[in-house]
Amino acid sequence: MKLGFDLSLKQKQKLIMTNQLIQGINILQYNTIELGEYINQEMEKNPLLEKEDVSNEAGEGEVNWLEFVKNTNKTKEHSQPYSEDEDRNVIENVKCVEESLKDILIGQLHVLQLSEEDYGVGEFIIDFIDERGYLSAEPEEIAEMIKVPVTKVIKIVNFIRRFEPSGVGGRNLKECLKIQLINMNHCDDMLFHIIDEHLEDIGYNRDNKLMKELDLDKEDISYYREVLKGLDPKPGLKYCEEEPDFVIPDIFVELNGGKVVVAMNDYYVPRLKINSYYESLLQKGGDEKTTEFIKSGLNSASFVINSILQRRETVKNITQLLFEKQIEFLKHGESYIKPMTLKEIAEVLEIHESTVSRAIKNKYAVTPRGIYSLKHFFTTGLAFQEGEDVSVVKIKETIKDLISKENKKKPYSDQNITDILKEKGYTISRRTVAKYRENLNILSTRERKEA
Repeated sequence: MKLGFDLSLKQKQKLIMTNQLIQGINILQYNTIELGEYINQEMEKNPLLEKEDVSNEAGEGEVNWLEFVKNTNKTKEHSQPYSEDEDRNVIENVKCVEESLKDILIGQLHVLQLSEEDYGVGEFIIDFIDERGYLSAEPEEIAEMIKVPVTKVIKIVNFIRRFEPSGVGGRNLKECLKIQLINMNHCDDMLFHIIDEHLEDIGYNRDNKLMKELDLDKEDISYYREVLKGLDPKPGLKYCEEEPDFVIPDIFVELNGGKVVVAMNDYYVPRLKINSYYESLLQKGGDEKTTEFIKSGLNSASFVINSILQRRETVKNITQLLFEKQIEFLKHGESYIKPMTLKEIAEVLEIHESTVSRAIKNKYAVTPRGIYSLKHFFTTGLAFQEGEDVSVVKIKETIKDLISKENKKKPYSDQNITDILKEKGYTISRRTVAKYRENLNILSTRERKEA
């Protein structure tokens, strides 16, 4: 056997989470107001950036969007007609801005002593934590997206799982509950086993089954139930952002001759250009420090301009495709919304689902039916007997309609509604009906019954 040293070259592709990459991700998910604020900050920092003078008047054949907005206030509750009296009360109407779940988690992330790359990975992971506090992507998926080792992602996920609110970072309810117990140093194997195998049993008070299968007595089961009741099944909701009372739309959508027309709201987002004075200085040349300063500012300015243009194109393409798929909604209203997923849009546009998710985040569109969040149109579907999927919105509208027409002295039970829906061809469980009824803020059968 021959021993010795060997020298070899190995090529490997790796994406490093640079500040520019993080900046590009943030630009994509900014809404119109946030992007306008970001641009103003960049212009203050970088003298090479300046606004481009652009006329806001509509050209011949273009949709007059200002006129269009005035005529859309009458169809959706989000769209309140503007009153001149609001000028006087504008300060009272401004809400106190509280920190979001994302802000809370990023603040805790930056207390840790990590490398710049790890901070970037951490912020990327936090973007996948939903409003409940659950991690909505697998570590392997995240690692693949940003080309870092999965061990690094798992390490940072484990850091995040120690953050407040306790329980964030779990991928599901069971993980969320176990994370809270670990953070409380309450590591009881039997309790973990109950969470893994008997969570539904303890929730529905199936004590006899638990006593038989786990060899526990009533006192033990009561103790474990009380411990679990003290945990938060959705820790992120305490920081959940409420729907704003007033929104600035990011996109305008109109039907023109049966075709979907989409335009971006550029009023708050000025077009940028490179300052010609500094460009001329660079061409003339000069001392080394001045040239280096201008080159650095030029690179930064070019990146900002290109990122904003790319954001504009991505958001517009996604919105165009979204409303082409939802054209029946534009014509007839909310009950005609079709089930649609991020994956469907991503596959057609050949981009990643996470790009679609960031592009629609906190963005609102003015439509002929009112102002809607883009996220509103990404609904799950239920199977219809004829093979076609029906949107959750359609099911909820049907439930609402059934209850509005019921006999108030003998209201429908959730099982009655389930049976009626099955007769109409909808495949749905009683528990799902109960959940949708609660989402619609409709009282239970007993509470709806009139004497």
